[in-house]
Amino acid sequence: MKEGEKKVQIRTLNTQNKIKQAAKILFVQHGFDGTSMGDIAEKAEVNQSLIHHHFGAKQNLWNLIRDEIYEDYVLAALDFLAQDNINPDIKTQLESLIAMRFQFIQKHPELARIMAWQTLSNMPASINSDHSQRAMQQVLERLRAAQEAGQLCQNIPAEMIAVIVFISTIGWFQNDYRWLFSQALHLSEEALDQQYLESLSRVLLGGVCPL
Repeated sequence: MKEGEKKVQIRTLNTQNKIKQAAKILFVQHGFDGTSMGDIAEKAEVNQSLIHHHFGAKQNLWNLIRDEIYEDYVLAALDFLAQDNINPDIKTQLESLIAMRFQFIQKHPELARIMAWQTLSNMPASINSDHSQRAMQQVLERLRAAQEAGQLCQNIPAEMIAVIVFISTIGWFQNDYRWLFSQALHLSEEALDQQYLESLSRVLLGGVCPL
């Protein structure tokens, strides 16, 4: 590649990254409907025509940002599943899975916000990457194996156990519960998060694990 072509390529990548960073901030703060292409152009300090040139419609840019945010979580989940595979106790595995997901969202609140905006905008949940499918398949395989071994209740579908784990962890960060209860209980958000995580594990594991 010639020197001039390299400079053009670097300049293009820098422009795309500026647009993506600006779009991510605005989409997380204001959602799809609350963010215009003009807002993104102003935030990125680029001409609006450049956004259309590189990404096309706003929907394309939204899908890209949303998928990148979610993919970060999925890769973290796959890494966790690979490390936790040696523990045969499904109760310990579930407790660890709940904690991993909860703590990831705690450190990356943009995941909870972007998924909440996705729902509020009535968009179809079209996230369906190979990594996402693989992570879900691994979780379901472990849950079903534990049910066959009598470690989990068999009258609750494995898919429903997974859904409850996913919704109950992300839902905590998608509403005003944290602020309301931190005020009522005189706890910091960090202390309240820990109390919720411990309580969630007790309630969920008590419901799906036979006595």
